[in-house]
Amino acid sequence: MPERDVFSWTGMVAAYTTSGNLDLARRMFDSMPDKDLVAWNSMIAAHCRVGNVDDVLRLYTGLLLAGTVPDEVTFTTVLGASSHAGLLREGLAYFVSMTLDHRIMPLQRHYRCVIDLLGRSGLLLDAEQLLKGLPYNFAADDIAGAAFLGACKTHRDVDRGAQVAREVIDMDAKDDTPYVLLSSIYSGRRAV
Repeated sequence: MPERDVFSWTGMVAAYTTSGNLDLARRMFDSMPDKDLVAWNSMIAAHCRVGNVDDVLRLYTGLLLAGTVPDEVTFTTVLGASSHAGLLREGLAYFVSMTLDHRIMPLQRHYRCVIDLLGRSGLLLDAEQLLKGLPYNFAADDIAGAAFLGACKTHRDVDRGAQVAREVIDMDAKDDTPYVLLSSIYSGRRAV
């Protein structure tokens, strides 16, 4: 029987994680003599998908201890997991580490995670400042805008949400997303 190389091991890990069989994927991953970044990212993403944030962060630490260099995909997953778990301090530390330690320039998806993290944590002013200071047109970013406006609704900051929604509408009146979110924010006000 031919020996498995890193590509075949990684392919099997990725296949098991994609099919949702985390136990088998983990056993395969733990048996790998050499783990490449794709294998690490597959395991990290699989645990993120099912909400195993502790495992996401343990695997990320393991990746670093193994001497594997994380990439944009790794940080998207780690930042997203931090946001969903409400790990503000940790999430911001990962974002800073991404840029300073690993020299990875943040992409749109990384900024989205940080805006969501700040918003979920109730730091709406910080989220708004980041949203407005993005190195790209925030009005064109439905996902970041939706995350921010959703946080405004959750934290009952109707005025801030309405102001940002109006700014987005002024930049692109044809996009219906801010209208829907604005309506949702106002309906939340009536429910209080």
